[in-house]
Amino acid sequence: MFHPVLSFMVRVCAGIVFCFFTVCFSNGHGTLDGSEEYRAFWIDAFNSSYKTSAEITSIVNAARAANLNAIIIQVRKRGDAFYDSNFEPKAVGVAADFDPLADIIAKAHDTNAGPRIEVHAWIVAYHVWNSQSAPSQPTHPYTLHPDWLSKNESGATWDGGNYTFDQGHPEAQQHTFNVAMDIISRYDVDGLNFDYIRYSSPAWGYNDVTVARFNERFARTGQPQAADADWKQFRRDQITELMRKVYLHTMATKPHVKISVDAITFAPGITSLASWYNSSAWTSVLQDWRGWMEEGMIDLAIPMAYFRHHEPARALDYENWANFTKDHQYNRHAILGPGIYLNHATNAMLQMRMSRDPSANGNHVKGVAGYSWAVPTAGDITRSTFFSALTQPGITYPDGTPIDPNPTPIFAQPATIPPMPWKVTPTKGHIKGFVYGGAQIFDGAVVTLNGAISKTMTNDATGFYGYVDLPPGNYTLKATAPGYGMMQTSVSVFAGVVTTLDLHLKLPDNIAPKLWDVRATPSDFSANITWRTDERSDSTVEFGTGSDFGTVVFDSTLTKIHSVGLRNLEQRTGYLFRVKSKDAAGNETVSETYSFMTYHEGFVPDIIVDNPEATVSGSWSTGTFATDKYGDNYRFKGAGSGGASLEYRPTLITNGTYAVYAWYPQGSNRAMDAPYVINFDGGSTIVRVNQQTNGGMWNLLGEFNFQAGTSGYVKITDAFTGTGGLQIMADAIKFASVPPPVDLIVDNTQAVIEGNWNTSTSGDKYGFDYNYAPSSSVGNPTSIATFSPAIAVPGKYNIYAFFPGNATRTSRASLVISYHGGTIVTNLNQTSSSGGWRKIASELDFAIGTSGYVQMANDTGENVIINKAVVADAFRFSLAEPPSIILNPGNQIVTNGGTARFSIEVFGGGPLRYQWKCNGTDIAGGTNRTLTMPNLTMSDGGQIWVDVSNDSGSATSLSASLLMKFAVHPQFSLISRLPDGRFELKGEGDNGTYHIDVSTNLIHWEIVSEVANTNGTFSFSDSLTNLPARYYRMRWQQ
Repeated sequence: MFHPVLSFMVRVCAGIVFCFFTVCFSNGHGTLDGSEEYRAFWIDAFNSSYKTSAEITSIVNAARAANLNAIIIQVRKRGDAFYDSNFEPKAVGVAADFDPLADIIAKAHDTNAGPRIEVHAWIVAYHVWNSQSAPSQPTHPYTLHPDWLSKNESGATWDGGNYTFDQGHPEAQQHTFNVAMDIISRYDVDGLNFDYIRYSSPAWGYNDVTVARFNERFARTGQPQAADADWKQFRRDQITELMRKVYLHTMATKPHVKISVDAITFAPGITSLASWYNSSAWTSVLQDWRGWMEEGMIDLAIPMAYFRHHEPARALDYENWANFTKDHQYNRHAILGPGIYLNHATNAMLQMRMSRDPSANGNHVKGVAGYSWAVPTAGDITRSTFFSALTQPGITYPDGTPIDPNPTPIFAQPATIPPMPWKVTPTKGHIKGFVYGGAQIFDGAVVTLNGAISKTMTNDATGFYGYVDLPPGNYTLKATAPGYGMMQTSVSVFAGVVTTLDLHLKLPDNIAPKLWDVRATPSDFSANITWRTDERSDSTVEFGTGSDFGTVVFDSTLTKIHSVGLRNLEQRTGYLFRVKSKDAAGNETVSETYSFMTYHEGFVPDIIVDNPEATVSGSWSTGTFATDKYGDNYRFKGAGSGGASLEYRPTLITNGTYAVYAWYPQGSNRAMDAPYVINFDGGSTIVRVNQQTNGGMWNLLGEFNFQAGTSGYVKITDAFTGTGGLQIMADAIKFASVPPPVDLIVDNTQAVIEGNWNTSTSGDKYGFDYNYAPSSSVGNPTSIATFSPAIAVPGKYNIYAFFPGNATRTSRASLVISYHGGTIVTNLNQTSSSGGWRKIASELDFAIGTSGYVQMANDTGENVIINKAVVADAFRFSLAEPPSIILNPGNQIVTNGGTARFSIEVFGGGPLRYQWKCNGTDIAGGTNRTLTMPNLTMSDGGQIWVDVSNDSGSATSLSASLLMKFAVHPQFSLISRLPDGRFELKGEGDNGTYHIDVSTNLIHWEIVSEVANTNGTFSFSDSLTNLPARYYRMRWQQ
């Protein structure tokens, strides 16, 4: 095992006490002797001067004296050049006729003057200017291209220390690439070193062009949240794609040049691959340098391990990062980059020596690069003294204490540079190129490589794609993009060769846009119509109150996410509409006819938050296979402790009560107790849902009060019972404003009861019970009940009474009806009409509030002859307006033997009466708001509509088409062997999810793939081809 032994050393110098925290390592593997290693220093332009030939001579001589074999010299600080650049101005203070980079290369490579020293040109990748005063050079990129600057979430471009070019802006990416390749192609550098090849934080990267690219790629709108998982990965990819492009172009032009990066290693230090995904490099600055090494797109990683070693916690961070780096070099090299400027000389030496120690697994890095040349220690000795201690024994502090406790200086003898086998004797090859759509480069094409290995990638902002470290052999390349035909070709890969192959997508040929997800979101005097297309196309909406439409709204912008606003509509009015989309080639698609109804004034439309707009915490997978999903995709994961979640936070425009609904794709492997945490005004609750049923529809979680704004939310967590591999689905949440009631029932339990009333639960009562009292003499009531509704919508109301009537009841119960503007005194015969609503008054005005009421008394006078009971049960107050249909039933296509479900949304006072019809004939039992038609046959198709009525009028919905079709059972249509040996299976059948199972004996089966069938056909390729027999079957989930 690898055991650090911690000790403290105290030194007193000139009355000052210095404490050094040192780490001595004991292990069973031994350290390297240092004869073959990188020995380098970063030389920065801010603190070191190399603007003249004499200054450069001094640097090279000092490097040789220190037995260094590499220098990493900054040639681009902030958009300027310490060389003759074709793209950026010369740094201030450098003579126009002097080229510092060329001079230092010539002197460092001059073996007549001493051992050859490698020169690695150090460039700052994205920071372009570091002052709020403009640069003096008129051709400075900051001055020429302010539109390339990165923004933060709030739109600011200045981060307090720098202006930065946006990593996702295509022109900024191309410029940075040009700067790098200008140096590599024109100078005899040994390497190119990238610094600040990252983001400052997740809050940056919001250049308008970059956000538009992201939204186009993921079919989003608006500004993504900084923590959005897709948005984070998209930004990581921008940096990765630049590194891949530079690396492959370097390998194609000067393969001996080494590409290196200055890698982030913020605290805390990590110890395993699993903890990498919680590191600051991955989560905060979005720099996947570990992944770059694994893919092979850099030659040398230099972790900037800037830690003060006298602080125990930071010393441990340094050790952990050092060991992680040693164990995760893959097929590339790494050297440690200690921040020795933070440490006193002894600890600086210690950190440098740790580059030679093995990890617990026996792995080493290939050397060390100290930061920095100008400031090699925290200031306890002079720079010249420190450099002397690198090669000479006996160098001490002023009090005689050795600077380096090891008697043998760390760089006592010269060392050679470790060879890079993949460059010296390559065994793998590479592919690079650009993707074109017509004459233009195409951003966002999917490029798939199949051969000895298979990979898929999306090309970058500049159209570039590339694959690194491929086994030699023959491959197939395929490029696809929405709106274009597939491009496929063959390519051969050779060891040590970069094969260049541009891919030209086939132009669309009479292919009209695919149009789907048409939605209308109406309000009182307007509506928003949205839909999607699979390619960029324009937007047209034709609408009106009749089938001839009459009004057209057109937007010429070519997009895949369409949104058209309709204005100056009439409230509570039904409209018909259809949408059209025409692509750049003139191919047009016209939708079917849809309908919507505007609402009463002040209506609040539904708000739907889909999973791409939710805030994601933890690791969730993205699924697209389920056909009953909402939108394009959904998230899923296995059971956990509740730490992983999706938070759906709507922006509500008004306070009020909202019905909260959940949408999820159902399945037999779904969670049976999925937790939905609802945070509302006044509290929080958890609603658990069985996701194995009722998928593909809105499921009510409850009604809750919410404040306007974003304080309320619904959170789906992974805290569920996950036995048997169950998965929780996180798809979409809907917040529907609950409109003020226009049909109010006041039961006896809500009434104000005075006097001597009895309670009974017998008979055809409303609710749980009713009150009754014996009659009293006229004008002398002994029992009074007052029923006061809370009116929210003012207007004319019909009033109904409910009571269990029979012969023992009174025939003249005393009623007083108080309404806005008057009072009515009447009697109610309760001897009949048992168990139903009887109208007792019509179209009386009621104001908002509880000022109106119905008062019942027992002063009937019947006690003189025979005592009759007065019954106080329930009264109903219904807005006296005809019903208005808000949402019409939708079309259905049903397989023979299947079930159709229709529903309708209605605004209006009750009691509402429904009668569903098919081709004009009443449907038996079709008397509710929803209609379920099970076990349908081919003869059951037709036009379905519903008549809705109340005491004030009636309305008829638009008809919906019920189309029947025969079930197309899944079957394999073709099994063929591909040129690479794989088997391809093609099938056909009804839409749904197909599970592909395999077996070698027809007894034991295992699932190998889940394939989505959305257009009647599907395909599957099997890569396992070395078995004597292999059987396939498929299972269909509709």
